[in-house]
Formats: sequence, C-alpha cells, structure tokens
Amino acid sequence: MKKIILLIAIATFSLGCSSDDSDKSVNIEQQIAGKWRNVSQKNNNTPVTLSECELKNTYSFSNPLKQFFAEVNSTNAQNECEENILLGTYNLSGNSCSITVNNETVILNDISFSGEVMTTNEMDGPIKVTRTWIKTN
Repeated sequence: MKKIILLIAIATFSLGCSSDDSDKSVNIEQQIAGKWRNVSQKNNNTPVTLSECELKNTYSFSNPLKQFFAEVNSTNAQNECEENILLGTYNLSGNSCSITVNNETVILNDISFSGEVMTTNEMDGPIKVTRTWIKTN
C-alpha cells in the first residue's frame, strides 16, 4: 500500500513539474510568427506621434526558419517616404527576441501578446522604446 501511495505521489509530482518555460517558448514561437505592423510607440513611457510613413513599418518573423524581414520606412529630405528592406535572423529566449541584421543585434524584451496585438520593449541608449504591433496576416 505504501508503495502505491509513493508511486502516485511521484507521478503527481512529476506531472506537476512540467516545464512552463518550454511551453511559453513554443507559445511565443507560434504567436510571433507572421507579419506585424507598428501602430504606436512610447519613449520612456511618453507617447510618440508616428508619421504616416513610420506607420507603414512592419516586422515579419518566419517560424521555424528563424528568418527576420523588416520594412522600415523613413522620410527623406524631399519629405517622401522611403522604404528600406532589412533581412536577418532572430532567436527567442523566454519572452525576449534577439534580431540580427548585418552583424548588428537588437533585443526586444518583455514581448507580450493579447490576441492579434504584440507589445515589445527595447533600449535605444538610455531610452526605453515600447512599441505596439498589430498582426497583419
């Protein structure tokens, strides 16, 4: 009888100790896959007004290939919207994502999801940049 109770206790303990980190990692990998359009930004918790051009910025994450594709738009001297294409790779660790393009790495921290909305944080020198993204596909 004691052996049966011990086996049940071990089985229960083993099931209760499944790794939440691996579950979260798989979940984030599934959630981040796709194309995201930047819809808002805060610098050190202060809202930033994005131009019409900047509102066209997108990030695309390809799972399982870990490929990153970005369309980054900026206004040139003639006040025209210029599109720049960036290609690279990404790696996930917990709720952070390191993106490497042309040997430069940016780390998105505290990635969170609410339905089709993703929020990311990154440091730009001393400035904490928080962006909100909407899934477009």
